[in-house]
Amino acid sequence: MPFQNIAVAIQVNPTNVVCPPPAGGVITVTATVTGNVGGQRGKYQVYIYDADNWWFDTLLDQSLWVTSRPGPVNDVHTFTLTCDNNCHVRGLLGNIGEVITNIYAWVDGQRNITAMSAQVPLSCRVEEDDKRREQNVSS
Repeated sequence: MPFQNIAVAIQVNPTNVVCPPPAGGVITVTATVTGNVGGQRGKYQVYIYDADNWWFDTLLDQSLWVTSRPGPVNDVHTFTLTCDNNCHVRGLLGNIGEVITNIYAWVDGQRNITAMSAQVPLSCRVEEDDKRREQNVSS
């Protein structure tokens, strides 16, 4: 039997990000997967989503399939999101077209064992003197 139970928690740093260039725009998302694998190896995959509406959430990034040995699992996965030149949150696999959002992690294990983290608020912002400010305030 693969996973007997599985859970995921995320940390986002920073959560209020200045858009590039030149000030920054990089966001680190750390997803910690915990659980217990039975007598055989277990596989799972981690997904990072933008929370819009359950059926229409945008996939921002995902891990490769991870194989865990039998016993306790405590794995850490790191993802990088950015605030792009339009001040929108962007992942390797998607751009949500929003300045302010909530993100969460979803873990999909073998045999329909799944878990979802709490949502974490995230915002991209422009400095007061940035010319993009007028464009992003209206969108």
